[in-house]
Amino acid sequence: MQSTIRVGLLKIIWSKILIVFGLIMLFDCYSPPAFAIANLPASECRPELLQKPQMRKASGPSKVVGKVSKFDPCHASVSFKSPSSKSPPLIILLHGGGGAKDVTAIDQAFVDMGMATLSFDAFKMNGFEKTPFINNWSRQKMIWSISLGAYKWALKQTHFPVGDVYIYGISNGATVTANLAGRIKPGIIKGFIAEGTSNGGAGMGLPGTLKNSLLMVFGELDNLATPIAKRRWNHPSPCRFNGVSKFMPKGTAENCNFVNAPDGMSITIEEWVKKVTKKRNAELSFKFIKGGAHCIMCEPLNIQTRFDFMKKLNRKAPEFMKTQGWNMGGDDSSKAELMNVIAAFITATDRL
Repeated sequence: MQSTIRVGLLKIIWSKILIVFGLIMLFDCYSPPAFAIANLPASECRPELLQKPQMRKASGPSKVVGKVSKFDPCHASVSFKSPSSKSPPLIILLHGGGGAKDVTAIDQAFVDMGMATLSFDAFKMNGFEKTPFINNWSRQKMIWSISLGAYKWALKQTHFPVGDVYIYGISNGATVTANLAGRIKPGIIKGFIAEGTSNGGAGMGLPGTLKNSLLMVFGELDNLATPIAKRRWNHPSPCRFNGVSKFMPKGTAENCNFVNAPDGMSITIEEWVKKVTKKRNAELSFKFIKGGAHCIMCEPLNIQTRFDFMKKLNRKAPEFMKTQGWNMGGDDSSKAELMNVIAAFITATDRL
């Protein structure tokens, strides 16, 4: 967690959120978190599910080819944390293009809130020790495969008792989360939370039908990978960024992908919100956080261009990147408001 968010401040913020939304009753009781990483027996380990796909050069970011890994609960990148309360709700955290570090701060915030957390690094589980510079489709393909195994394992395991299960995703992980909300049968996962979904759903696209309730949330200043004056929810992406798979739900990428419409453009997330079909009791909440940008919990609010960002990494930065936004993080009030909104969503889904 970034240095600007002190532990003392978090405790104050969370005590207020818990009181406002009645989460003390929802989570049975709240007490300071006692962290624990599950020590699993060898019989639980699934190293045979791990693959080593290869990177192949492409125009722009590279792509990943070959079979991708499935979830191995014993992999070194897997982390389980739990508060001391009995059978807390569990939230599975899906990271973005930066790997597991994307969810470090919000992981702690969820535990402080009284929830158990399960996280992993999909890139490391696929043999990439350093975060690979690859396209969204490749990133999401790896996150998708592992997340499917992670939630199924979490529901079946008996080593640590948990209550209702939720899934949260940030950036590329948010796009995966939205698609999981369109793939998983109702009643299995209590709710889905997608923060900073890729513009136009770049990568997997967005599902045509939601089977489960989804909270889609953005920082009001989130212009990552869009023109500076635009925002991720109101800017489309090129169809050539999208891929399709028979294992993923049908949606916006069906007619907008690198095979059948490489020169086309996707619909925006705003447009998708108006068109998506919602089955049964599935609800879609679309929220904005003042003072927040992309990955609100990741760092203090940082207003910058993509050019600025690339220069900090000592990477080549073409002139056109000066016109692209790359705002990151959020101020303290936006961090508190983000978790406030999530807490309200969790409370609402608990009543369904």
